Amino acid sequence: MIVAQAWREANGRQAVLARLLRLVEVHDVEQATARAAGVLLGRSGTSDAVDAVLVLLARDGDQILTSDPRDIGRLVTTLGRDVTIVPC
Repeated sequence: MIVAQAWREANGRQAVLARLLRLVEVHDVEQATARAAGVLLGRSGTSDAVDAVLVLLARDGDQILTSDPRDIGRLVTTLGRDVTIVPC
């Protein structure tokens, strides 16, 4: 889901993103995570399911690169995660 929000080239000409993806963990999203994301959205007052899944998958000490630091920050605070938000 998160890769889908950033990936736009069908023929893979996004070299920087492709290199970044080699450095991060990519997880499948299961139904339990999707449900937890919905609950987190309700608790935080935000609406982007992909953002909620990202925050749920983050662990304390992780960094989240985002173009939406405000909503990610609300989700992180609501969940009580100790992650660094990096605006990009």
